Amino acid sequence: MIHYARWARLPLLVAGTILLTACAETEWVRPGMTAEARARDVSDCRHQVSFQASRNEPSRSVVGLTSGSESDRRAAEHLRQSEENRRSQRERTLVADCMEQRGYQLVEVDR
Repeated sequence: MIHYARWARLPLLVAGTILLTACAETEWVRPGMTAEARARDVSDCRHQVSFQASRNEPSRSVVGLTSGSESDRRAAEHLRQSEENRRSQRERTLVADCMEQRGYQLVEVDR
């Protein structure tokens, strides 16, 4: 019985660890840079990525899918959310690439 009780707590421990890791805050760090310079670099990278995305990303519309049944509307919303998630992840990756090219590292910080 006692042996089972220890294993029964394992999923809770794993879930807690995942939640704590997912909530960890990160910050771009580069030795010798001020907070103002870092903020400017992050802003510049985001601007570059936004500009690139607006030029490279094809415009997709789900307007035609929203006039059908409830099932069609849910499918269109799911498609829109999926595309938004992919776009957002791609932009985060491009911003990270830009910041790394400028000599920054993304590190976890204690708050």
